[in-house]
Amino acid sequence: MRPQFDQAAYLFHTRDTLVTIQGRLQRELLSDSGFSSAPHSQAPNFHVYSIQRDNGERGYLYLIRQDNTTALYLERDLYTLAELYEAPTQPMSASALSNVIINIGTTLWVLGDVTLGSNQLRDREPELLDKMPAALVAQGRLDQRFEIQGAVRDRTSAEVSSEITKTLSEQQYQVSQIAGYSGGDLYRIEQADAHVYLVVAQAQDEVVILSTDNDPRAS
Repeated sequence: MRPQFDQAAYLFHTRDTLVTIQGRLQRELLSDSGFSSAPHSQAPNFHVYSIQRDNGERGYLYLIRQDNTTALYLERDLYTLAELYEAPTQPMSASALSNVIINIGTTLWVLGDVTLGSNQLRDREPELLDKMPAALVAQGRLDQRFEIQGAVRDRTSAEVSSEITKTLSEQQYQVSQIAGYSGGDLYRIEQADAHVYLVVAQAQDEVVILSTDNDPRAS
């Protein structure tokens, strides 16, 4: 499962099959224990049970069969198997994000005429907003989901994307290009189960790099 689930309510794993565990669940684990259970869903290699205590507290018990082993996992919320494997990770902390930005800044410096740093970017923001794709601007201001991390002149978004992704990959970040976005490229940058999204977009004669915690296509 995704690492953020590892420290939650993992119970144990066993070589027993799902059929064997299903019988033991009713016969041994829940009988006369103050718990009741009911099957919620069953699929090959993945069973989910609704579990309720006599005080009304409810949760879900997951049985996940893989590589001849079954894991038992208890969670308060209901998930599909795909969500247990692929649920969104947490945004990067400020310190981790700052390391990403430092790497981006180092990359941009070698590309030519750049704008970096919060003061310089704040001074140039009105000019940059006039150049940006409309989808990144809301009522004359930068969409509040985004933060400008840099701008570089006389380069294409493809050139800047290539340099940034190369640098971050070399620094052991997992870089995934998701899709085109607002005339540019959208990337998910991950490390240690934390993430940030980067948008690299053409703004007329400049390329802007923006960050956001969440996938902007979903909002």
